[in-house]
Amino acid sequence: MFPTKNDTPDAARAASVSLLNQHLALATSAQLFSKAAHWNVKGEGFYPAHKLFDKVYELVQGQTDDIAERITALGGEALGLPAQIEDAWKKNRATAMTGIAINASMGVQDNVRAMAAMLASVANSYRAAIGETSNDPVTQNLYLRLAEDTDHMLYFLEANLRA
Repeated sequence: MFPTKNDTPDAARAASVSLLNQHLALATSAQLFSKAAHWNVKGEGFYPAHKLFDKVYELVQGQTDDIAERITALGGEALGLPAQIEDAWKKNRATAMTGIAINASMGVQDNVRAMAAMLASVANSYRAAIGETSNDPVTQNLYLRLAEDTDHMLYFLEANLRA
């Protein structure tokens, strides 16, 4: 941890930085999932799904920046390099997205379902972190906002799945 005049207790700062770095890996992975879906979606309903997946990408891209900046504001190091993200995948929340398939061989609706499953994993993980950050109300507030924004985008994906 780097020195800071932030008066959040050291133990709370360290715990928040660790949790935020897990979510940095998760959100960075969500960026890759959403852009891959954006590039590869094919079939009837292509254009609306293509645009929607780009909106998901824009959301999670902004979230990675917010998360990384909170980490550094707390005196931590944002672990966003590929090897660091891979390491985080092996040991934390990012594994919730393992097995989610997004590819061109699936139809549009299957890709929307996969995108919704991915985004639900992210939103659920943010919600879990709200309770884990009660000793750091600013980080807790960040998680509230992240969860709210992700739930809103999840609503748009799930609305596309209703017949």
